Amino acid sequence: MASWSIFCLTWYKSPVVAETFPKWSRLISKELKKKLKIKDMKTSIKTVLATALTAVFLSTTAFTTFATDSPKKATVKAIAMNVNMVVVTGGVDVYLIHSDKEDIQVVPYGNQETNVSFEKQGAKLFINGSEAERATIYVYLKDLKRIDASNTAMVKTKGDFNLEALQIFLKDDAKANVNVNTKSLYTVIKDQSDLKLSGKSGLLLLQKEEYATLKMHNFNAAKTEAQTLSPQLAAIKK
Repeated sequence: MASWSIFCLTWYKSPVVAETFPKWSRLISKELKKKLKIKDMKTSIKTVLATALTAVFLSTTAFTTFATDSPKKATVKAIAMNVNMVVVTGGVDVYLIHSDKEDIQVVPYGNQETNVSFEKQGAKLFINGSEAERATIYVYLKDLKRIDASNTAMVKTKGDFNLEALQIFLKDDAKANVNVNTKSLYTVIKDQSDLKLSGKSGLLLLQKEEYATLKMHNFNAAKTEAQTLSPQLAAIKK
């Protein structure tokens, strides 16, 4: 073992090795650097490609999610308006909005098709919707005199309605949430219907069946006349 170490030391210090070894060392070092550089470049290229593909994938996924989750646009129904009484039946949610420009917009729930019909008779607008395919209806009105809702319909006012007089008729499981300022308010609520009132009125005339619900939130009436309807009297008034 000792003789081998002496041989290696003698060989390393020989003139030939002393002259050529640095050249070999530099050559080997250069070749190693080239290989390492090429390897690093390959690794860098792979990294860049992977990053780019990931970015494309994420951006595509985000766009797809945005497109899928974006709500359906409201479809506008062309109908001659000039109405001030709204009669709602079936399973629809109707929002009555005070506006100088009359209009109707229908927004379906999710991707399902709507089955809503409109009919105008004089100053009355009849809206009927399917119980199974519920939809939201926005009705823009200049004036409002009467709300009539039945089945599972829901009616809600939005905006400021300053009126001379308003009538509200509810039956079945219909619901209404009405905010109004009026001189006279006449309401008839039957069956399991539900009425929420806010605003004010000079006179409130109220007729209510036993199981119907009336809630007055921030509603003031200068004068109130209330009557509980018996089933017999309610049948006559239908």
